[in-house]
Amino acid sequence: MSLTEFGKAVLGGDENFRRHNRIDRWWGGTHLTNDRLWRWDPETRSLIAPG
Repeated sequence: MSLTEFGKAVLGGDENFRRHNRIDRWWGGTHLTNDRLWRWDPETRSLIAPG
């Protein structure tokens, strides 16, 4: 098994997974969509609210 070029680009911050995969689901009473997706900031080690 090996990481694809797309996977490498996502890990490197050059590509965004959500641009290529539609997210529309309910999780724990929260409706998650691509427009309302929280992100993780590894530098500050905190969540970034949807913009």
